Amino acid sequence: MLYPHLDEETHVRSWLTIDDILPEQLDSWNHRFHTAALSEYGDNLIGFTSDPSFELLVQVARENLQDLSCYIPVPFFLILVDCSGVARHIQGPDNVLATLQGENIGIGTRFSMESFGINAISVAMETKMLVLLRGPEHTPKFFSQWTCICSPIQIDNEVWGYLDLSFSDKVVENFATALVSTITRNMAWSFKQKHPKIDKHTFLNKCDAYKLTNREKEVAFLWYYSMTRSQIAKTLHLSEDTVKTHIRNISCKANVRGRSCFREKFL
Repeated sequence: MLYPHLDEETHVRSWLTIDDILPEQLDSWNHRFHTAALSEYGDNLIGFTSDPSFELLVQVARENLQDLSCYIPVPFFLILVDCSGVARHIQGPDNVLATLQGENIGIGTRFSMESFGINAISVAMETKMLVLLRGPEHTPKFFSQWTCICSPIQIDNEVWGYLDLSFSDKVVENFATALVSTITRNMAWSFKQKHPKIDKHTFLNKCDAYKLTNREKEVAFLWYYSMTRSQIAKTLHLSEDTVKTHIRNISCKANVRGRSCFREKFL
């Protein structure tokens, strides 16, 4: 049994805590962190390669979470990471974000077990479960004053990433875990509503019929999913003029006028 400390009360609740993890497993995680020879506060992957598919989820997160501050009366921060644990979106009050920046935590920070030790994100990545960690249970000293809850984001039974919500004060754990679960479910629902599913491999194969270049395929995939020229440019590290040129070439090769006509060819 992976979590032998689970008791009847744990079966009722829907999240893991550090008490549910085998001591041997905790030792193994700590060993992986200390032998990785990385900074205690994580490695920062400035200039990491952006995955166009995941960027669509980041866009949904920004839209769904922009008013979160209005509903949380205590200091907090939220981190969205991809499946490798790399932070792709961070938000919270300005003073909290400044504190994170002072700890070298930002977009590109990797929260994996090897890079950041035991934290809510890394434990959620290892277990694929909703996790709650209290301050002293974290490896990084910075988190000693924070309660952190992290959940996988599942879309069509596939994990796309992880969402962490951290509070500076003690929280009602039932409420906090329910809030994170609700946010991730809403993100998954919103993503599916805004972006009708199309398999990327199938999409790229269809692009071959129009003799699109590799770069045009990348632009076309994001364009299909309703990203603006500005958003595509930022995601692929291109200028807006270059994106505009690619879209013009895509439209010409596919013999379409506008995004809606282009999407019809792939439905």
